[in-house]
Amino acid sequence: MQAYYTILNIDQYASLDEVKKAYRRQAKKLHPDINPASNANAQFILLNEAYEYFINRKTGRVYNQRAKGYTKSRKPYRSYEEWAEKERPKARRRASKHANMKWKSFENSVLYQSAKAGAYVISYTLFILGTLMVLIPIGALIFRGIENIYQVISTFTAVGIGSGLIITFWKDTFQRFFRFDWDK
Repeated sequence: MQAYYTILNIDQYASLDEVKKAYRRQAKKLHPDINPASNANAQFILLNEAYEYFINRKTGRVYNQRAKGYTKSRKPYRSYEEWAEKERPKARRRASKHANMKWKSFENSVLYQSAKAGAYVISYTLFILGTLMVLIPIGALIFRGIENIYQVISTFTAVGIGSGLIITFWKDTFQRFFRFDWDK
């Protein structure tokens, strides 16, 4: 299981959003259509196994072939061993299929798209929330004036927190909105 943390380049406390981001980042590097290494296929299969394991661990969901997506499992797996016994062979088969796809086809697959969906919603929401937390208190100070010290303190606090949200999610939001890749 340590190989799962290593291939995704995450720690044991990674959130679901961090797992999804790490998966997308690593998939862009390790897909056999892009990765020239002789063991690219094996690396990509391990990456997909790791992703499916962490999705199950964080959400209790497993990939459902009929639904072509992740659905709540009837009985969540309590350990890695239990997951590996029941789901790992299925995850390896799907990963092998994805490894044999061209990158563009894989990028449009349900697996890759599901890793993107949650990140879009979270990034845009927090970016907008941060922007509002900066603009509304400043606007209130400008239009209403300073009435007491508590108003100034709460304005600076809201602006500080809002600025933190904007800075934290700026890169992801900017990349998605303008289709810009910082890593190139």
